[in-house]
Amino acid sequence: MFSTPSPKTPHLPAVEGECGDFPVGIGGVVTFQKSRLADTVREMELDDLGARNRLFLWLTPVPYRGQRNESRIYSLYLQQNRSAERHDTPEEVAAATTRNARRMPGFDAARQTTNDHSSPTESDMKSSILIIYTGGTIGMKNDAETGALVPFDFSAIYDEFPSLKRLNVDIDVLTMDPVIDSSNVTPANWAALAELIRDNYARYDGFVVLHGTDTMSYTASAMSFMLENLAKPVVFTGSQIPIGVLRTDGRENLITAIEIAGAHIGGRPEVPEVSLYFQNRLFRANRTTKRSAEALSAFRSYNYPPLAEVGVNIAYNLPAILHPTEISPQLRIATRLADGIEVVKLFPGLGENILRAMLSAPGLRAVVLETFGAGNAPTNEWFIRVLKEAIGRGIIILNITQCGGGKVSMELYETGLRLQEIGVLCGHDMTTEAAVTKLMYVLGLDLPDDRTRALLRRPLRGEFTA
Repeated sequence: MFSTPSPKTPHLPAVEGECGDFPVGIGGVVTFQKSRLADTVREMELDDLGARNRLFLWLTPVPYRGQRNESRIYSLYLQQNRSAERHDTPEEVAAATTRNARRMPGFDAARQTTNDHSSPTESDMKSSILIIYTGGTIGMKNDAETGALVPFDFSAIYDEFPSLKRLNVDIDVLTMDPVIDSSNVTPANWAALAELIRDNYARYDGFVVLHGTDTMSYTASAMSFMLENLAKPVVFTGSQIPIGVLRTDGRENLITAIEIAGAHIGGRPEVPEVSLYFQNRLFRANRTTKRSAEALSAFRSYNYPPLAEVGVNIAYNLPAILHPTEISPQLRIATRLADGIEVVKLFPGLGENILRAMLSAPGLRAVVLETFGAGNAPTNEWFIRVLKEAIGRGIIILNITQCGGGKVSMELYETGLRLQEIGVLCGHDMTTEAAVTKLMYVLGLDLPDDRTRALLRRPLRGEFTA
């Protein structure tokens, strides 16, 4: 609820002031050199923890120095103590806390933060996290004798990363057998992962899935559909550089993913959906795509804002986070995924015979059609005819754009209207990964055609913006 000053917020000049007999230094943080909580609360009349002269104070007594986000924890602590002295009701405490947040520098009602807006009592509650290692670059380290890359033993994670003990979480690790290169992942692997999460759902507060980057967006998107009533964090992450290499990005990705998976507010998970964390940003999983084979910021969510951005603090974008419609102690999963899905990317020069052959493949049930721009395609009569014949055979064609950003608007141009008229479905701003896995999930439900098409026309897990 408290927000850190944005980079654009000027740093206040250091001045000296008096608060009773307590010297106060005003800068980015205010420190009471003589810390006496009761007197400080009483003498400053901390109804809203803000200065009257527009110098917004962050209050950090000396005993709280050095703790992460120390000022936020202590500000709320001061407010609670002040409220207790006045015998405020819980509702009055909540209202005062909201006033405090709105007076802090950098506060934006649309983007409330962070991971430390709980009381000291709540922050002392340990979260239990299950790390599931499926394979991938993040799980490799150098052998001390040969120097070759060998699998990392995540069961010794506390020995390798002793700083994890400071996260106030209990961690268990499961390694899938066998571990796989992500290029070899199949829907059967997705079903096994979903079952693993289901079987451990009641025992843990959150899950971190370590996965190779090449198909991470596919697996994470699939999980968003397969975990049907998810109400806990499932955070995917990995690395571009093996975790055993000195410059690895895996260390920060892993530690922050664990912290996010264990973050709670009011006893509820901060991000109760399937997400993907990489290089200081947390994304909705089914909005991601891998954008680079080399950059450390390997993933991008072109059409949906990050769920959190990580710097000195973790700034959660609360309005962007998807919350469950039901909360059940048991996780319901779907493991029957349809095959017969095809991706057809249009390009100038695609001929009738080739397209007809692609749409006549035995067992074909659905096509993700990657069109130009806002959903446009050739208006040649043969092109429309081939698509119409395929739709007549019961094949579903879902129109998404080839562009990284933007959406399909089939009503904008004549070419899009022609597709709409023959029964091509609009994929809006879905990624290829989300479109493929949603088709697998929905067709796997074996519903009547009208219900199947109805599910494809609406967002199920926030995978597109209607």
